[in-house]
Amino acid sequence: MNENINKEQSSNLEEQAKLKLLNALTDTYRTLNREQKEAAYKSIQQKTGLYKRKIKTYWMQLTRYAAVMILSFGISYLAWKQFGSVGSSMSQFAQVVAPAGQTAEITLPDGSQVVLNAASKLIYPVSFNKKTRTVSLEGEGFFKVAKDKHKPFIVSTDVYDVRVTGTQFNLSAYDGAPYTTVLVEGEVYIDWNEAGKSLRLSPGQAAVWSPGSNDLLKKTVKTDVFTNWQRGVIQFREETMKNVASYLERWYNVDVVFENKAAEQLPINGTLLKSKPVDQILAVMKMTGQIDYTIKYHETQKTVITIKK
Repeated sequence: MNENINKEQSSNLEEQAKLKLLNALTDTYRTLNREQKEAAYKSIQQKTGLYKRKIKTYWMQLTRYAAVMILSFGISYLAWKQFGSVGSSMSQFAQVVAPAGQTAEITLPDGSQVVLNAASKLIYPVSFNKKTRTVSLEGEGFFKVAKDKHKPFIVSTDVYDVRVTGTQFNLSAYDGAPYTTVLVEGEVYIDWNEAGKSLRLSPGQAAVWSPGSNDLLKKTVKTDVFTNWQRGVIQFREETMKNVASYLERWYNVDVVFENKAAEQLPINGTLLKSKPVDQILAVMKMTGQIDYTIKYHETQKTVITIKK
């Protein structure tokens, strides 16, 4: 019995390690120039016979918003070049990226559905193994997981893993920001491997880890506050301007800087509507006396917003 559990845990850790390695590899892939990428593609075509087959993509449906999907040939090429035989075990993974200012919808091989928020990345196998359904997330996503009590669904992040069998939840895991899991329906377990801790959530509860913290906090929340971003709505209650700035950067693809540290800690209350231009959002904040700001527009670079106290 214990031997079987250990084998399953080992398999899960191996799958998660592959996904984390793929994250690093695909970041490297994006740094290649056009000629290098074409060479990688041709090499994989020759090695796998990819050009002879039609790739079935019925399991992926992107929204009208643009998203980038990097299929396995580029990832596998880098893995093969850098890690030799490791590449062959990674040749069936795919990646979807929702760039800043955009979102993406994905249907996974098991029928589970994911909505990615702006500036987010999901890596997953094109076919799940027999024991688990493991994916890797950077950024934010809303998950509707297909029920399968015999095959847990695991979302791996660089801080903790979210484990379910069938449920609906939102996971926000942006670098440098609090990692927050909010359960809408069903049941989830937060596995914090570094601390050897597991936390169970019921609907209406959230698990929060903050950078630099040594603990996971569980609290009761209003779930729609954390899931309304899918409708282009974000609500803030006594949020710092620094955290609000992160949303503005991701949603509007702008750079936000602060005149001083005090401006970062300005308390913000209100609702952001993605359908409104960023200058209108800022104008409302200024009218309510919450901030002052300046905007510099650039033709070839990002718009820069400076927040003042």
